[in-house]
Amino acid sequence: VGAERAARLRARLRSLAEDVAAQPALARILNFFPAFRPAELCGALQGEEKRERRRLLLALIEAHGMPAREAVWKRLDDSVRTFGDGDSYFQRNLLHLLRRLPRPADLLWDDEIAAVSRLSEPGRPLPLVKEAIANLGQIKHERAESALESRLADYEAMALRSDSLYEARDVQALLDRVVYGLARHGSPSAIRAVVVHGLKRQSQLGDTLARLGELAGMDLSVDEPSVAKLVAAVQAEAPKRVFGLVLPKNPYALLKLIDLLSSTPSRAVREAFKDLAERFPDQPFAEAARQALTEFDTVRT
Repeated sequence: VGAERAARLRARLRSLAEDVAAQPALARILNFFPAFRPAELCGALQGEEKRERRRLLLALIEAHGMPAREAVWKRLDDSVRTFGDGDSYFQRNLLHLLRRLPRPADLLWDDEIAAVSRLSEPGRPLPLVKEAIANLGQIKHERAESALESRLADYEAMALRSDSLYEARDVQALLDRVVYGLARHGSPSAIRAVVVHGLKRQSQLGDTLARLGELAGMDLSVDEPSVAKLVAAVQAEAPKRVFGLVLPKNPYALLKLIDLLSSTPSRAVREAFKDLAERFPDQPFAEAARQALTEFDTVRT
């Protein structure tokens, strides 16, 4: 009975900790008890083996909000310096907290980005790498973006090697995460990196065209070289006409590219879509091009 009651109490406490509206009041109560302050909770988290208790500790630390961030960062910095990969599960939990906790606007990013970038390097435990990449995607800073571009090159190279440190499907999953992170940054250089990757079309890299979809809905005209590459890809994927017959290539690729450019009403995109609509009026991709042209005109008016 005691164990059941304790389990119910833990569940209730976790529920309160995960309730955003209740967190400020809960944090004030927790601070009355030394064992429930951020630094002490982080210490308990490091040695906790039971998954449910770890989840409770994570929720309690997060309930403290911004004041917990300093304690979490100190623990991560100490862990990276002292334990290396020997504390990877703890490091992964701390990275998760850093991503969730509010951050002071005037806090410098340099040390945190350096640590997170280090934890995203090839050869680290896979769950830790995934969490570090997610953090880099959330940090809106040119150094985080640069780290993601480096990881994109690293994991592309790994995917193309036969002696990869991870399983092929895991490397492709890492590429998914890196591209997603770069797309979230949305800068010209990040867009360019995603486009170059997406057009590589090497089977070992996985479905690179699908990863281009992370840019869908964005006006890519902020980076004209990327738009030019994508328009050239549209033209290359267009079917050929031989004696009046349409010889299709890869309708999946063409439709993906049209969808990707459907939020970029540049002159080059308009001309490419108009050409497809006029030359292949009965093809599904031509209908997609016409629809995009109509939406361009609707937005403009």
